[in-house]
Amino acid sequence: MLSLYNFCSLCAFIPGMSGLHLFAVAGGSAVTGGLGFLYHRKTKIAEAGRNDWQSKTRNYNSAALGASGAVMGVGALTACMIPNAPMQLMLIPITFPLWVFVAGYGVVDSYFLDSPTSGIAHAGHLGGLVFGAAYYLAFMRKSPMGVWRNMERMISRR
Repeated sequence: MLSLYNFCSLCAFIPGMSGLHLFAVAGGSAVTGGLGFLYHRKTKIAEAGRNDWQSKTRNYNSAALGASGAVMGVGALTACMIPNAPMQLMLIPITFPLWVFVAGYGVVDSYFLDSPTSGIAHAGHLGGLVFGAAYYLAFMRKSPMGVWRNMERMISRR
């Protein structure tokens, strides 16, 4: 929740960003994260084999709340709007851009997606991440800030 607080604090300074946008992104990311988790779980059970009932029930009795997907969705939206905002991991005195932080988290989630020993809903994180980026492209792209505007400025300079 500390990450959600930091992302929302950054969003408070974005022109045109309202509480309704944050509520829509958080809610949509939570639902999308939950659906991503359920879809991934269903495909893993189907891959386990039709007659092997022990493998179907052994490692796949898990649940997800969707809160981490909501945090990732807000993080993705914030990274798209303010990609070069300085971020720092706790206890590590290295500052790096927000887009590196969010992209790195997505890479780690992708790597551990099929890990049988992980107790984390990585598919839920990725679902929230995708929703946050899609929300930016659908609704916030016309904002005076963000990745899209930076790309337009770079292209128009050439």
